Amino acid sequence: MAIKKGYFIILLIFALGCTAFGQTSQPPQANLQEAVPAGDGKVDTSDASSYFIRETEEGVRFIQKIEWEPVSNILRYVIVVDQRYGNSDRYNEVVRESTENNFIELTIPPGNYRYKVEVYNLLNRLDGESDYLYFEVFRAVQPMIKEITPHNLYLDEDQPRRVTLIGDNFVLGSKIYLVPIREGISDNSETQRGVLVPADLKYSDVGDTVELVFNEQDLDINHFRIVVVNPGGLTSTYEALDIKFQKPLDINVSAGYAPLLPLFSGNSTDSDLKTVLDTPFYPLGFTLKASVVPYKRAFGYFGLELSPFYNFVKADRSAYILQTNILGASVSFLYQKPFLGKKLFLNARIGGGVGAYTNMYFDYKNGIESDPLSTWFPLGTLGVSGQYFVFKKAFVELGLDLKVLFATEMTIGYLSPVLTAGWQF
Repeated sequence: MAIKKGYFIILLIFALGCTAFGQTSQPPQANLQEAVPAGDGKVDTSDASSYFIRETEEGVRFIQKIEWEPVSNILRYVIVVDQRYGNSDRYNEVVRESTENNFIELTIPPGNYRYKVEVYNLLNRLDGESDYLYFEVFRAVQPMIKEITPHNLYLDEDQPRRVTLIGDNFVLGSKIYLVPIREGISDNSETQRGVLVPADLKYSDVGDTVELVFNEQDLDINHFRIVVVNPGGLTSTYEALDIKFQKPLDINVSAGYAPLLPLFSGNSTDSDLKTVLDTPFYPLGFTLKASVVPYKRAFGYFGLELSPFYNFVKADRSAYILQTNILGASVSFLYQKPFLGKKLFLNARIGGGVGAYTNMYFDYKNGIESDPLSTWFPLGTLGVSGQYFVFKKAFVELGLDLKVLFATEMTIGYLSPVLTAGWQF
């Protein structure tokens, strides 16, 4: 029994050094590793001396040779070779050969394989077997992309970021990537600027489809050529896949409530004008917002926004009542960043425009009323808001705007909470 165990240990040691062979003289290690299911750890390497071409009665044959160190005082070896089914983890036995030699010669088709060596002692009893070793026989197959679906990925639509290639000869270990199509440049290299590599690849068992899965943050507008390079180096391309926005232009129109909260004033000795700040809140106010957003990218949308507004101001003092209308309009640069699958947008804006105090007058308690006064002035605006789409293109928007009025001899700042409802066209 000690002798039998000794044979088995020696066999296992030398079996780990066996060589398996493919039709490429030096297949990349990464490609071989693709052929090993998760949890298996041993992969053979290939050697140019491990295969050869032989002329037979049936024609030219490509011979693969599996060889191991001999073990003395045994009767025979049995070599079991299993072939992997497509891209699955299932294996079918294709070769079971008994030999007294320390090698076998095989003619097997391209594919992913595993093999083990069984040793039989002088009594023709199984004395042990090696672990499985894995190898791959490459074939110079030409991948072919016949169709893709979908042809467009829309960044403004909440859709899966997946593209399926339909064709032939999609094998594990292939490189698949997207190359930007540029005028006058036909380079399909994966190292050039702007190449997009899928985050995951999902092959069908028979290799007639492969699904490309992309990370949302990797996508941006471009026109791409799909490139497939199989482990043997043969290439197939397909034009084209477009990553774009379905709507190249957004138009948002909304209206709503916009009261004023006075913040500060300066550069004036006119105490009468400063009475507008004595009341902490002016509840009567309205605004309209209309924006055009023509520039859309993955990192955000850019456009312009027009915002006319109206507020009524009334300040009650001990000796008089100050009453006026504030109206104006601003044009702002608008930035939008989408979240939650394009349901929520964060908006930021900065701009300027013109405003006016109209029909400003003082109503004194002794019955004297001043003549109405109107004055125009420049203004600056700064604001942030959240825009949420509640149903299809209908949205509500809640935000905060800062309005700075550069009136004659006086600067007044107002904070304006804004709540609007609108529609996107």
